[in-house]
Formats: sequence, C-alpha cells, structure tokens
Amino acid sequence: MSQESPLYKSGLDIIFTEPGECDRLSCRICWSECNVYRNSTGARCFAEAIGIGLSRGKCKPRPHDVFSCPHAGKRWHDKASELAERIFETRSKRVKKLMIGDLMDVLGEHFPKKHLVRARKELSAYLAEAEKMREEAAD
Repeated sequence: MSQESPLYKSGLDIIFTEPGECDRLSCRICWSECNVYRNSTGARCFAEAIGIGLSRGKCKPRPHDVFSCPHAGKRWHDKASELAERIFETRSKRVKKLMIGDLMDVLGEHFPKKHLVRARKELSAYLAEAEKMREEAAD
C-alpha cells in the first residue's frame, strides 16, 4: 500500500511565508513544530496555480518558505483538524469551550500533558487574534 500525500489545511497545518520571515512555526491544529522547506517554488494555492498555468509561462511563482505539520494525514490529526476548523468557525463561546475540550482529548492521546498545556495556551492566543481580525474586518 502506498502512502498518500496528506490533504493540508492552508494556514493550519501548512503555512506559507516569505523566504526567511520565520525561523519556526507550529501547526495550528496540534501545535507541533512544523517541518520547514526553504525557498520553495510553485503555487501556494489553487488560484495561484490556475493563474500561473493560464499565463503560459509569463507569470513565475515567487519563492517562499513552506512550514508543514509532520503529523498531517494521520487519522487522529485529521480528526483534530475537523475540530479545529469548527472551533475557528463557531461564534458561541460555550460551544467553542466544549470543542476545545474535545480537541485536547484527541491531542492528549498523542502528546504529553506538558504539550497540551502549551497547545491550549497557543490556541487561546490564536483564537483571540482571529476574533480581533474578524471584528476589524466587520467594521
């Protein structure tokens, strides 16, 4: 049986940055340190791929760094990814709190407690920043 490439969630378990912009990044699903690929070329999203293809070689992809989670594609990570996406989408603080508990349960099966403490803290900070950006966009 061949190993299939994982289906990454852009901005969560695969993150693109300008070359050299970041030394390290964590997956925003399980908060593991990402693998990094420096000065990669190629499309960073579907729209960019279409644009490059339609330009018939006139438009060249810019170099970028790629950070990807080493756990992407594992069944437990996919489950955690679904929970994380729902956490980011929900507006209810009570529901969000319950789902964060569910996410920590999934992660707790694969990481030590020390990692979970950091993951919960990082997730809270990330959610606060996302909510702030959401409010600014609404103004």
